[in-house]
Amino acid sequence: MGDPFYQGISAFTGDIYLVYGDEDPMAGWLARILRTGELAARSFLIREAPECGHRFEGEANSQLLTQAFHWAFEGDNSQLLKAES
Repeated sequence: MGDPFYQGISAFTGDIYLVYGDEDPMAGWLARILRTGELAARSFLIREAPECGHRFEGEANSQLLTQAFHWAFEGDNSQLLKAES
């Protein structure tokens, strides 16, 4: 990650949906930092996937990652993706 990433995400004006694994402390840190920064985004929603690392490995985590797309694009919250407060 570098300046192009931060410049791009700061200027993005749509909705941002971010899912990270609870076993990936750097991704959680990035989510919290982004949430406190200045964003042009219409909304910034974060979910934490339980028992999940950076690569979303394994069948259960693959299903959670698939569910993240439904959460972001269809508003489906039927799977266990913990909301950040």
